[in-house]
Amino acid sequence: MGTRGLGGVAGLVLGSVSLRLAAHSYSPLLVVRGDRPHDGAHRNVLLGLESDTDVEAALYALQEAKRRGARLQVLHSWMHRHTTLELPSPIPATSPGQTCLALHGRAEEAVPRFAMAAICEQHPGVEVESLTVHAAPAHALVEATRGAAVVVIGSHRADGPHGARIGAVTHALLHRSHCPVLVVPTR
Repeated sequence: MGTRGLGGVAGLVLGSVSLRLAAHSYSPLLVVRGDRPHDGAHRNVLLGLESDTDVEAALYALQEAKRRGARLQVLHSWMHRHTTLELPSPIPATSPGQTCLALHGRAEEAVPRFAMAAICEQHPGVEVESLTVHAAPAHALVEATRGAAVVVIGSHRADGPHGARIGAVTHALLHRSHCPVLVVPTR
């Protein structure tokens, strides 16, 4: 589906058809949007990966990269709720809190490799680059769409008082992505 991109307050107040379809669709949904024409320079397929529960989205992204003859860039982003900026420190982490945060960071670094290992093994021939960043997921993915031909995201939906709702990251991509967005519902 296409998007008019009302933007600003009008887009937020009025909502959008793509948001409603993403919340209720049981099959993958491609929302064609972006701020540039496809010129071939942006050949990466970008996958926003939250965890190993995004297997269907990961498989879809890998197949899309294979179909396009493109590289698959897997982006996993995480934030610790008590830190906003990661500063390298010459002092080793010695407090229990610092040690815990360092262990959590190493575990988050492993998420894309772990989640993609079996899928990549079953579908050889696609170059896969994994990247884990310490940043807000929505912001990191929107920025990464500047260099992508398409972004693939698993849709984590929740039932609310007014029906099904999509997650904040999917919502942000549908409103602000710089390339088409492929939403794959998770089960």
